[in-house]
Amino acid sequence: MFFVALGKTSSSFTRINADGSGRVSVGDRSPVFDRSGISPDGRWAVVFAPTSATTPGGTVALNIDTGQSKRLCTGFCVVSWSDDGRFLYATVIDESAPQDTLVVPLKAGEIVPDVPASGLNVPANQRAVPGVRIIEQGSVVPIGDGSTYVYVKSGHERNLYRVPLH
Repeated sequence: MFFVALGKTSSSFTRINADGSGRVSVGDRSPVFDRSGISPDGRWAVVFAPTSATTPGGTVALNIDTGQSKRLCTGFCVVSWSDDGRFLYATVIDESAPQDTLVVPLKAGEIVPDVPASGLNVPANQRAVPGVRIIEQGSVVPIGDGSTYVYVKSGHERNLYRVPLH
C-alpha cells in the first residue's frame, strides 16, 4: 500500500505492507504534496513535490525500488497508465488553459517515457514526444488497453426560457 505520510515538519511518499509492517519512505523527495498513479508493474509511483536544492520539482515518477525519479511535468499533472502498460496518460492541470490529457505511447519494456526536462505541461514539448495523442478533455481514466477511456462531464441546467418559477 502507498500513501503520503504527514510528519510534524514535512511529508513523504511511503510504502507499507497490507498487515501494517514494513513501513518505509520511498525516495528522497520531501515534502510530497500529493500522489497520482502507480504503474501497472507496481514499480513506479507518480508524486507532486516542490523543487529542492538537489532535485527539480513538479510531477515526478518515482522508482519505488531505487528511489530514482524522472520529472514528467514542471507543474501539476494527474498521471495514470493503461492496464496493459502501453500508454501513459497525463492530464495537464493549468488554470490558464483548458485541461487536456496527453496519451503517450510507451516503448516495449518502458514504463516511464523520456520527456523534455521542462515537462509535458509545455505545449512545444507535447509535440516533441513521438506518437503523443492529445485528448481535449481533463481527468481521463484509461480502460483496458488504453484505446478506450472515460471522463466526467458535468453541466448545469438553467431556466433558459425565463419562465417564472414560483
